[in-house]
Amino acid sequence: MTIAEKIKQLRKDNSMTQEDLAEKLNVSRQTISKWETSVTIPDADNIVAISKLFNITTDELLDYRVETVQKKKQFIMDMAVLLFGIIGFIVFAILLMTNQIDETSSVITINGYGIAAILFLILIIAFIIVMIKRNAKK
Repeated sequence: MTIAEKIKQLRKDNSMTQEDLAEKLNVSRQTISKWETSVTIPDADNIVAISKLFNITTDELLDYRVETVQKKKQFIMDMAVLLFGIIGFIVFAILLMTNQIDETSSVITINGYGIAAILFLILIIAFIIVMIKRNAKK
């Protein structure tokens, strides 16, 4: 979220018009409009005043990139875990298939490799469900 989006959201969350906010900060309504449309950004004094008015830190007002970086890091971690699960499933499934070929028996048995493959498959499915639910909340 950009500083413009944050200012607009804070203003709306506090049931204020651009005129109300402008009056509290001793600026014009047009200045508020320019901030909210990213035409300009507030100077340091106004950033401090906005932060105090809405009872947030200046870091919270300015640091919109942290949220984006955290989302990217979480996505990379999610993909790494998912990739690990898929690779594990494939490896154990191959091991299972290569060890289970017995032309004299029509019975399929599951050894340790098969159990590991099934566990990796369950891990993959569970993780996909968690990722879907996490993204649905956003």
